[in-house]
Amino acid sequence: MTLVGIAKKKVEVRRSSRARKAPLNFTDKYWQFFGDLPSYRVNEHQNAGGRHSSAILGPGAGLGKGSDSVGDKPQAIQAIKKKYPGTTFISGHLLNADFGGDGKDHKNLTVLTSTGNANHKKFDEPIKKALMQLRTAYQAMNELGIDVKAIRYGIKVDIEVTGKEWGDTYPNNCIFKSLTCKAKVVNDDKALAELVPHKNREKADAAITAVQHLVDEANANGEIANLPDGE
Repeated sequence: MTLVGIAKKKVEVRRSSRARKAPLNFTDKYWQFFGDLPSYRVNEHQNAGGRHSSAILGPGAGLGKGSDSVGDKPQAIQAIKKKYPGTTFISGHLLNADFGGDGKDHKNLTVLTSTGNANHKKFDEPIKKALMQLRTAYQAMNELGIDVKAIRYGIKVDIEVTGKEWGDTYPNNCIFKSLTCKAKVVNDDKALAELVPHKNREKADAAITAVQHLVDEANANGEIANLPDGE
């Protein structure tokens, strides 16, 4: 190879190394939550657990965490199981463990029937898929050389106990008839603005669009009925 050829090859290698960026490591804690850590608010009913949980989920939310719920929380669940032996009750997360929700903190737990838990999954499952698309969007933007840490593009979720109690006396007043779950995409406008000058942005665009569609799907299932099993 001539000296000119060697020089051109070196320039090409330098350009290639500048263009390539290492994949993002979403297990780094930075990527789990944006803004404050999850917020948990206790219920006014003694022993009932939590009333409201919220968080802004980043692309690393809940990665590798898995379920961590404690079966004897909130405290009222033991009395509830004794009163209704024919119904299955669980310690249900308000903010899902797969999003990083704490299953050991009673302020993030409420008593759910198996029917209520299944209804809750209709909100949670689209959000899980949205987080997968969020990770795809970040990796695609990173590959384009965008400083993705400056964007803080994520999904805000709010889960609140909103229904009336099953009854006025203990432990019925610690079981709630419904939850309201809401999700909202945040800072997607910043992400799209960063993509404007770039070619080959189709992968990132498609993932950002998919995130919004999945969040819309979750919101369509955001009213969670906590009914007795079989109803």
